[in-house]
Amino acid sequence: MENEMKGKNQSYNRAFNNALVIDYLKKEGSASATTLSQKLNLSNAAMSSILKDLSLRGLIQVEKATSLTGKGRKQIEYVLNSTYGLIVVVSIANY
Repeated sequence: MENEMKGKNQSYNRAFNNALVIDYLKKEGSASATTLSQKLNLSNAAMSSILKDLSLRGLIQVEKATSLTGKGRKQIEYVLNSTYGLIVVVSIANY
């Protein structure tokens, strides 16, 4: 029974953390993984996993990738996908 709860709690936590990232991006517009992990008090590893998941699901996208020195890793800024939350209604009724 304890193993069942771990799965449910982990799924709940993942959904909650995804919602935190989405809400932050709605308010701030864009943010790097480092900024998100600091502001939301999540580890870099957890943030990396969350961003990968949200990106694969098409909810967020890379806005820009910049390097201050031209060497090393680029800082990636994430934004909500421009079609996030878009609802399309199609009526197929024949009058």
